[in-house]
Amino acid sequence: MTDVVYPLLIDLHALAALLGAGIALFAEYGRVRALADGVMDEHERVYLTRLGRALAASVLALLIVNPLLALLEYGSPFGSERVLTAAFWFENTLILFIIFDLWLMAKRYVPLWFGGAVSLSGYLGILLLTFFGGVGLGYFGMCVLYAVGVFVTGGVLEYAHILTRTYVPKDSPS
Repeated sequence: MTDVVYPLLIDLHALAALLGAGIALFAEYGRVRALADGVMDEHERVYLTRLGRALAASVLALLIVNPLLALLEYGSPFGSERVLTAAFWFENTLILFIIFDLWLMAKRYVPLWFGGAVSLSGYLGILLLTFFGGVGLGYFGMCVLYAVGVFVTGGVLEYAHILTRTYVPKDSPS
């Protein structure tokens, strides 16, 4: 039975990571476009709300699949003990960061550029860890790399926001 369930859970995990990263990219693109004219109208707000719900669904899928994978891997007599690696636990830490960040953004406790950078960097980190593993870094090294990635992503997103605000004419519907 685990011969069928285990690959299915790995595929579901990879699909949730891929969808989460893609939706996070679309959400940031939508946020930059929505704020290009300085005002977010109702259609843009509804679109971003739907993307936020899709992000929450993808992180929920990861939150359900990861413990199941851990139980199957740890309980299997022939498991590779992947659950003992730093990459696995950092991936779970990123899931918790994304959940907490989505909650903070919903309550408007953090600025949009920072919240978006935390979520986008988290999803991209989960995607990279899913497909490439920890690439020899320990838990602390991945934490430092993630922190640097958050501020680089935030800088790129803010620069894109400045560019769209600068080069979009005020009378165009964008």
